[in-house]
Amino acid sequence: GTFVCTCFSANCNQYIERLETTENMCQEYIDDLNNLLSIATHPKSIELLQTAILQERSHLCEQTIDSATSKSVKRATVAKEELRTYCTRITQYGWDQSEKFVKIYICNVPGLNELKEENVKHSFKQKSFEIELENVSKKNYSLSISELMASIIPEECTVKVKSDMVIISLRKATKGEWSCLTGTEKKLKDSKESKAPKVDKDEDPGVSIMNLMKQMYADGDDEMKRTISKAWHESQTKRINVDV
Repeated sequence: GTFVCTCFSANCNQYIERLETTENMCQEYIDDLNNLLSIATHPKSIELLQTAILQERSHLCEQTIDSATSKSVKRATVAKEELRTYCTRITQYGWDQSEKFVKIYICNVPGLNELKEENVKHSFKQKSFEIELENVSKKNYSLSISELMASIIPEECTVKVKSDMVIISLRKATKGEWSCLTGTEKKLKDSKESKAPKVDKDEDPGVSIMNLMKQMYADGDDEMKRTISKAWHESQTKRINVDV
């Protein structure tokens, strides 16, 4: 991107310089032909000089047009580089909900007070949305959630630009409370709950504790396994000492 634009800009400058040099040479040639025409007396010489002047003027006109076009292209390229924006993914935001709506708050974007409503692009679907804040201090910011916890009504979702924040309102397809914002969070939560150790009240306490320890050991990380192994070893050691 930047390298290509820089090379293009440099080549454009060189081309414009060549055009301007050629343009100056054409004008000098025309001036010389006019000087010769002013002292020419033979009809044939006058005719040849006039034809040559017309040709050079036509050539000069083409060079002037090319030069103007190239300068216009250069100005457009420079303007594009000056307005060049960089897209940054928004990872921090807040959210809350009511029975009918989920609201997402974007507050931590530098220069948010300069954001114009026409620079906010958004797209809502049944279980996802995407929003882009364009040209905020020469940067673009985007927030995209590809799987919401539950369905929304896209045509009833809105985006409001405030002086210090952007508020995204998602209309719930079904009234009720969301336990999470995204489907991924919901799956993780359900997975943790399904793996949570359970103790049977009617089961022998010793057996329940043993089963609980086994499940915690199976589901735990390395640190958890070391801790359980240590506790088990200490428990067995104390039991042996007591028996002795």
